[in-house]
Amino acid sequence: VADVATMSFADAQARLAQDSLVAVEQGENSLDIAAGIVIRTEPGAGARVDKDAEIDVYVSLGPAEASIPALAGMSEAQARELFDTQFITVGDSARQFSADVPVDIVLSASVTPKAGGDPIDCTPGCVVRQGDAASLLVSAGAVPAVSGSTVGDATAALNAVELQVAGDTPSEYSNDIDEGLVIRIADREGGGPWAPGET
Repeated sequence: VADVATMSFADAQARLAQDSLVAVEQGENSLDIAAGIVIRTEPGAGARVDKDAEIDVYVSLGPAEASIPALAGMSEAQARELFDTQFITVGDSARQFSADVPVDIVLSASVTPKAGGDPIDCTPGCVVRQGDAASLLVSAGAVPAVSGSTVGDATAALNAVELQVAGDTPSEYSNDIDEGLVIRIADREGGGPWAPGET
């Protein structure tokens, strides 16, 4: 049997026909071999067979489909393990503070197709392909409550969760909070939730 791996099926069929062998096309998923290219034969290259024997020629169908269940509410470790079993790579997770979602729980997920195209929202679950790449947004828990703390204690609590505190501390009047204590943290510029590393 001639080695016809990396050929198209038509070329493989023609090459095997030269040796009076009959090519029978079979499909097989592959992460590495592009769709339409021969992966292998059965019997394999170099095997001795009778004239007019049928040779199964396995042609790549490309990566297999991967069905991913809803990821919101899963732990980061569970989501990573799930993607791993489906041969989908996961980069470093982005983190965002959430008052409602416990720390290390997935807030959202998206998958970027290896073949190109826009990322697919996989938070409610999705059907993608093995070999694609996933991104996770994970809860960093709630921003520490610092109302009523000293500026020093508030700064320490925020620094502990990787939030920086700006050098200038504005002041305003309050009927409820004693002078010199923190009323609240300012809103994030542009709105939306805080993320670790922000000021």
